Amino acid sequence: MSKVKVRVADQAALIDTGVSELRTAIAHKRRQLADIAGMLIQQSTVDCTKTPSWKARVFSVE
Repeated sequence: MSKVKVRVADQAALIDTGVSELRTAIAHKRRQLADIAGMLIQQSTVDCTKTPSWKARVFSVE
């Protein structure tokens, strides 16, 4: 019975670690999106007639 408890505890620790890593990744992506939104706002307020030079970078897949 104690082996089962240890395994469940180990799995819970792994899940906690995974959740923490996911939260970190989501926070990083939110910062990236905020940066992109800032670039879009800056570009649109400067000149809307030109093709943006950052377009390829913003829409590229990492």
